[in-house]
Amino acid sequence: MTTFAGAVESVLQATEHALTELVEGPIASTPESVRALLAAGEEVVAYEILCDNLFEVDLRPPANLAQKLRLAVIEAGADPARVDLLLP
Repeated sequence: MTTFAGAVESVLQATEHALTELVEGPIASTPESVRALLAAGEEVVAYEILCDNLFEVDLRPPANLAQKLRLAVIEAGADPARVDLLLP
């Protein structure tokens, strides 16, 4: 697992309960969708979906995990704009 995928997984783990237990509809399936994308090597798409869905339901990951994700995103050459929306 790359650093980028690990950072996405860490944010997912920190928010998974809220996504699956507190949110209804398609966003509740975010964890399984993101993990399937990570398994397929689609790290950027997994990151984008996770951040978009967290933002949509106004759910923020712990600040330290969001910062680690931001650094991993930049290191991977992806756009940090989505994770920036989740930072305090």
